[in-house]
Formats: sequence, C-alpha cells, structure tokens
Amino acid sequence: MKSFILLICLCCSLAVVAQDKAVPKPQHVIIVDDKIVSEERLNEYAAQELIKSMQNGVSEAQRAQLAKKLGDKIGEAQFILFIQLYTPAQRDSLLAQRKKEAPGLPPATASRKDEFKLKVNDAAADFSVTLTNGETLKLSELKGKVILLDFWATWCAPCIMEFYDIHNHILLPQKNSDLVFLPVAIGEELATVQNKLKQLNKKGLDFHSGVDTDHLIWDQYASGAIPKNCIIDKKGIIRFTSTGNTEENFNALKAMIQKLLNE
Repeated sequence: MKSFILLICLCCSLAVVAQDKAVPKPQHVIIVDDKIVSEERLNEYAAQELIKSMQNGVSEAQRAQLAKKLGDKIGEAQFILFIQLYTPAQRDSLLAQRKKEAPGLPPATASRKDEFKLKVNDAAADFSVTLTNGETLKLSELKGKVILLDFWATWCAPCIMEFYDIHNHILLPQKNSDLVFLPVAIGEELATVQNKLKQLNKKGLDFHSGVDTDHLIWDQYASGAIPKNCIIDKKGIIRFTSTGNTEENFNALKAMIQKLLNE
C-alpha cells in the first residue's frame, strides 16, 4: 500500500488530550473480484498497469454486502479498498492509444509540492480557528512551540490512518514537549467533525480539531490532496511540508519535529 495505494493515495494539551497509550492501527482490506488480496498482489496489478479504478472506502450498505460474502474480516467500511481491473486486452488497447497520442511521453505525475501555496522557509500565515471543544486558537500565540498543522477531512481514510501513526509515534513520545498538534478539518460542518472525533475517541484517539468549514485557512496554505502537513518552527516559519500518508513522508515528518524540538 505504501508503494501504490497512497500515491492514488497555549500547550500541547489544548489540541491533544490524554495521549497516554498506544492505539492499534486499523488495516486496509483490499478487495479485487470479490476476493481479499494482499498488498503485494495489488502492487503486482499496479506494475502490470491493470488497475482500472480504486474506491477508497465503501458505504455501509456496500460493506454489508461484502461481509455476506467475505465475513467480518473485511473490517471498517472506511478502510476497504475496492479495486476494479482492466482485462489484459483492455490494458493493451489503452496503452497503445496512450502511446499513439503522446509518443515517448512518460506518464504524468502531479507534483504535490506545487499544491502548497506557502513553501518551506515561508512565514506561516496567521489565523484563528475554533476547535471542536469550543475554544478558539490563534496561530501567532503559539510562537515558541513547534506546531504540526495537519489538514484533514472525516471522509479521508489516509487522514484517519495518519492520526494513528501521529498518536503512537509522535504524540506519545513527545507528550511533555513543546509540540502542539493542530489538526484542521476542511470543508465540513462542526457537528460532522465532532461526531467523527467521538468515534475516534472510542478507539483511543482523544484530541480536538480545528474546523475550517469555508476553507479560509486551507486556501492560505494549500490546494489539492489531503492529508497535508506543515511543520512550523518556534519562530513561526514553515520548515517542512508533505502530502499523503506514506511511510517515507511520516519518517521525514517525525525526524523534522525532533530536530526542531532540539533547537
């Protein structure tokens, strides 16, 4: 999944609460032709350019139908990856057409760095945001802290997966440090975000989030895919940005946080 799926794919306690123990991370379940397949098999399909579409998350009704065939091992609806494949003949026809239309041209890849309106070494744009607990936080009042600004949405499975990694591998080890975790949900109503956080709280993830219903904060920082992270240093300067929940991104994010806390 790390190699393909996710390519498709004040004080600390004010934004994060009671981060005292590790929380088991849910796993993606990959379904192809009504069968559960391994990550390795999915990567084989990708290497052969056989993947036609990928649905990241299914409805509860779809999950119920899949559970009848495959049992409850399919897990939560949000973490089911439903894959459709080309036949080899369809794949060959598509590749031939692509080659005809753009001979010698490599497949296009979006530059996720270009989706950031504020870049590394830029001053972070100031904003005020209301948290899901009703408190208001102003970014400029957090100078002297290292801030992990995380743009997410309740429907975004990679965003939710990333919360588990952040909790287990960053917030727990740094719970007594000058780190502030500031997730900001974009494009959704307060009640929607609160309900999602209540669900996560039952699983052991306990934190508040900012809510940016009208994209006023998001539009200052970035566009495109989420999750998007910005690490802001103690002087209010952006020192790191990333898009997507990949192992490489997460390791770099964790290392930068430690570096800035040590400065």
